[in-house]
Amino acid sequence: GINAEYGDNFRTERSRASTATMSSPRDAAGGMTYITRDDFRMMMRGSVALTYKKGEVIVEEGQEEMEKIFLLKSGQVKVSRKGLQEFDMFGLYRVTQMRFFGLDSFLLNSPSPVSVSVESLVASVYVIDIFFLETLFRYQPGLAGRMLRYISTNLDSYLHSIEF
Repeated sequence: GINAEYGDNFRTERSRASTATMSSPRDAAGGMTYITRDDFRMMMRGSVALTYKKGEVIVEEGQEEMEKIFLLKSGQVKVSRKGLQEFDMFGLYRVTQMRFFGLDSFLLNSPSPVSVSVESLVASVYVIDIFFLETLFRYQPGLAGRMLRYISTNLDSYLHSIEF
């Protein structure tokens, strides 16, 4: 089942991560860069790929135990909240390929504040277990910094898009 697959992927990737020598890329100013292809590959190797059909709900608003994040491999999903119109990550919107969702529940260790459903004919999603991701952060601390920058950049984009 899915738990056995997580366990197999986790053991394999934990072994790779513990011996990896990836340096933390830096931008011209010496700060952390954004998530790299190697980062994505490392996270994907420890994930489970699932396929959903149009209209299927991947995450239900209020869903407990969201101990995973999602990376959209292909297709398109929409994020919605009861009583509000559809919205973009951190605000009302659609998620496109190679974007994460479910980060808010991960960061706040809380039930999902939104629902996520498939808008395209099909969507392929990498499901990344939080235990696996936290282990990667321990073995690859640069990844944690790049992930934080990714999340901060998305939040900043959303806040700048809001008209007060």
